[in-house]
Amino acid sequence: DQLWDQSIHNYKLTETVDDPDVDEFDQYIFTVRRKFDWEHKYQETLVDIRSKPLKEALKHVMAEVKGVSLVQETPHIDPNMLFLYLEETRAYMKELKDARKSEKKKKARKAAAHKAAHLKVLVKYLDKDYAETKKTLYPLLESKMITFDLLWALFKPNTVAYCATYGDHDQPRAFKIDYATKDSH
Repeated sequence: DQLWDQSIHNYKLTETVDDPDVDEFDQYIFTVRRKFDWEHKYQETLVDIRSKPLKEALKHVMAEVKGVSLVQETPHIDPNMLFLYLEETRAYMKELKDARKSEKKKKARKAAAHKAAHLKVLVKYLDKDYAETKKTLYPLLESKMITFDLLWALFKPNTVAYCATYGDHDQPRAFKIDYATKDSH
């Protein structure tokens, strides 16, 4: 096959792959992809969910979220969305650990243990990747303040927000938040 090679900026001949559906990353529970533009400036991060037990667990945790589709073969999720549901993920992981001990059927115990183990890996990743964000966010929330760059962390999907209409407190408004993100240019 003649494929474009980004490193040499030219086409390169490669062996034809027997099975194009085989992916070297299928052996992992999830993969973290950081996208950069042609100038190597950071654009976004995506988490590819590759494990079926993890996908099922996230379907349970994020059941009401409209902006996340977990029906694809390999769903791609913004890690900020996963961070918003970190505590719910921890709670569900504990439920699964308890279910592992209390289930009567061996197959159900094994499935619960498998989901809990995969969720544990995801929670460790989120704790490590968002450690700096937590150091900044939690003290701000305790003092009932927020900075613009962390505004996305206040609103989970389906949250109703209330505010005054352009400074007029006699005309309040409320809106339902589907998704909050930070854009910069």
